[in-house]
Amino acid sequence: YDELYKSGVDSLMLQFALDSALSFVDGFYKGGLLKRDFWLRIHNPSTEDTWRGAMGVEVEAGDLFSNGKLFALVRYWWFGEMRISVCQRVENRFVRKININTGTMVFDFDSICDINGDGALDYWEAWYPPSGCCPRFSNNVYLQKTDSIAFSEPIYFINPSFFPEEKIVLGYGYGQPEIVESYAYSWNGYQLDTIGYVYPAQDTTESYYITKQYFYQGHNFDTIRKYGERIDSFPDFYPWNLLRTED
Repeated sequence: YDELYKSGVDSLMLQFALDSALSFVDGFYKGGLLKRDFWLRIHNPSTEDTWRGAMGVEVEAGDLFSNGKLFALVRYWWFGEMRISVCQRVENRFVRKININTGTMVFDFDSICDINGDGALDYWEAWYPPSGCCPRFSNNVYLQKTDSIAFSEPIYFINPSFFPEEKIVLGYGYGQPEIVESYAYSWNGYQLDTIGYVYPAQDTTESYYITKQYFYQGHNFDTIRKYGERIDSFPDFYPWNLLRTED
């Protein structure tokens, strides 16, 4: 602790928290699911009766991704800085597969679930930025690649709803209701195909423009009008019906 404190580098303390969590898994994992929360208290080396603070640690270990491999999911934080590491046991050591730097004030939740409908469990991290005018539910998805023990680079979505059985993602962008676009994507393996972007028409509240290409809201509305197809009601093709309720 003392050498870490004297260094003044909080990242070293966070690395120590991760190492402590993985050492705990090494010592106590006997199969099934192992979960533990604990605090690492950091003392001030200049005195014996004061302490600088504590690092929070949460660890889950087991066959988390249902692929027959031992993984450890570790969340750890220190004075507002938070990190999340997904580590796989390879032979006699843990190898970090996913590393996320975030903050305790913006982190919302994470989950291990199938996002793209291929049957493999993926890692999903969600957070909410602390400022802005409009809904800004932010998400990164790391897809598990079934042909190897690896994950994709993070795929970012804003304000999404995931429908893995249909292999569809529906959502809307960031902005004011009268100009913000809605979007629909379909999964093609680890890639996304665009179904369409739907923009409210600026001259009426009852019409829309649908495009295959993304345009930045009202700032490019002349371009949207030029390249988009005008429709008199919100698209009625299949994916959008997922958001509708029975009358």
